[in-house]
Amino acid sequence: MATEDIAEKGGAPDRGNLPVAGDLPAADGRPARDECPTPGRRRLQPSALVLALLFALATVAGQLFTDNYPSLLQLFSDGARSVAAVALTALLTTAFYLLLSKAFAFVEARSAGSGPQCMGRPLRCERRMRHGRASGQAQRATRPQRPSKLNPLLIYAGIILIFWLPYFVILFPGNVYSDAFRMIQDVKDPDFSSWHALFPSLLLNALWDIGSGLGSALFKSGTAAHNTGIFLIIVLEAALLLAAFLCLLAQMQRLGIKRRGCVITAAFFGLVPLFATFACTVWADAFYLACFALFQIRVVEIYCNRSRIAVRTLILTVLLALLLSLLRKEGVFVCLVSVAALLLAVHSHERLKIVAAKAALLVCYCAAAAAGLTSTNTPPGSTSEEMMSIPMQQTARTLSLYPDDVTPEEMATINKVFIWYSDIPIAEKYSQWTADNIKGFGTSVPTEDIVAYLQVWAGMGLRHPDVYLDSLVASSYGYYSPLSWRDQYGTGPFEIIRADSYAPGVYNDVFAFEPDYVLPGAVRDALYDYAHFWRNVPVFSWLATPGAFVWLLGFAATLLIRARKASALVVFVPCCMVFLICVAGPVNGFARYAAPIMACAPLLLAFSYKVLWDKGTAKASYI
Repeated sequence: MATEDIAEKGGAPDRGNLPVAGDLPAADGRPARDECPTPGRRRLQPSALVLALLFALATVAGQLFTDNYPSLLQLFSDGARSVAAVALTALLTTAFYLLLSKAFAFVEARSAGSGPQCMGRPLRCERRMRHGRASGQAQRATRPQRPSKLNPLLIYAGIILIFWLPYFVILFPGNVYSDAFRMIQDVKDPDFSSWHALFPSLLLNALWDIGSGLGSALFKSGTAAHNTGIFLIIVLEAALLLAAFLCLLAQMQRLGIKRRGCVITAAFFGLVPLFATFACTVWADAFYLACFALFQIRVVEIYCNRSRIAVRTLILTVLLALLLSLLRKEGVFVCLVSVAALLLAVHSHERLKIVAAKAALLVCYCAAAAAGLTSTNTPPGSTSEEMMSIPMQQTARTLSLYPDDVTPEEMATINKVFIWYSDIPIAEKYSQWTADNIKGFGTSVPTEDIVAYLQVWAGMGLRHPDVYLDSLVASSYGYYSPLSWRDQYGTGPFEIIRADSYAPGVYNDVFAFEPDYVLPGAVRDALYDYAHFWRNVPVFSWLATPGAFVWLLGFAATLLIRARKASALVVFVPCCMVFLICVAGPVNGFARYAAPIMACAPLLLAFSYKVLWDKGTAKASYI
């Protein structure tokens, strides 16, 4: 008898005819285990427990170092602290586990097409199916479809630009980040060095010369020329960023995201001050962020078409990877690992294309780097010190806490590497937030001295492993602590210029610079305060905190693993590489370095939705 007939006669519905999660077949034809167990049959889910424990540990550690707590192990220095630390971690782990297990059950039930009845409410589920979803689908099926007169991408572009417009007006002719001064100065200085990446320095300098030359010819004024140079750069940056975000939204549409989801994403790109200040600030990071978003889109496209990859897609991927490699020093590592990871997901007959793409990337990058260094007579850049940030920080922290626990021979070896501060005690220069105060050996230190230093570093670590652990967490928690924002440093793109002007020759006499801002400094101060409002208010701060997005992607990745879709994780590799580089980098919690993760998070969430919902058969899992 039909369920509707029973309901009309007042009887109970035949629940045996309703599909339950355990009846859903697996992809291989075998019956799946219960996706959402009924009360009384709940099992511990290790994946949710591990994720909750890591989440709790990151939260506690981040809050401790935000409050300038000296050491993690000092929590266990006495009985009371130990009990408090364990109790707090256990409480957070339990709370996070309950939330995660409920979230996993809800998402997996929805992906299996039997959501509400897995929550123990089959009658409500039946009513919703009969009177809600079914009737709604019928209405939509019979409703005449009116053709849209406006391209959705134009709507998304309008939303983003509306929110960006106040930044351009208030900061006109544009905001200038301090690194941009130095990059342009590097090119104009006769003793040019590649302290910063060579290609973005040449790019900013070329755009600056074109804009300032045009302004000088039109307005016959040095200040107007500088304003024109700034404005030209930010217009190009904003246009490129907007195009990249629209391409990302278009890819989300192709993955099946409805228009309201794309509208929310467009509002996210417009509202969060991170992206608005990226668009109106002169620096190379805006170009890098746009190219990274386009590269991430290509990675998703390759995975979705892994059985037959178009040659055009591969060529475009290689070109974007080459741009990323040239725009930032660590970009080549991100691209090489990401392209190599695709070998694990594409079909066997397509792997030769991926190998060829990786080889082409290597050849083009080496040729472009060699050509750039040769044309400018520039020695290789000082990338070693960036890669050595973690050991140098750990050494400096150990020297600051245990100055007497080092032999004269070890100190002599250390001083050969810390050459910039040979006249200043390293312990006095140490800051747990950043390695910028101590790194700086560049390319002038011989390789044998670096090897000898690493041996000393390893020996000190064996004597003080707790100090090394504290140093690593203290200098990186801003990237993975979900509820902590490091106010002491790391404002990144929120460093909106507050002074009325920069004096000519602010760095040296080679590059004189003096912009003329239209609005007074008080108005820019108000915008500066508004940008910082986002990181000081709960919920709003999560949209400006890198750690929140890292854990959001971690949740999506765990869902894919539980659904036996681990091969889809290769799409997450570019953002994973960015995260690892941020943790190993010299500064803590810089949103400008984690911006690629934050910008691509909506696309990766949409991709996870596509993978989980595509076939409607999410396998049960208690991992």
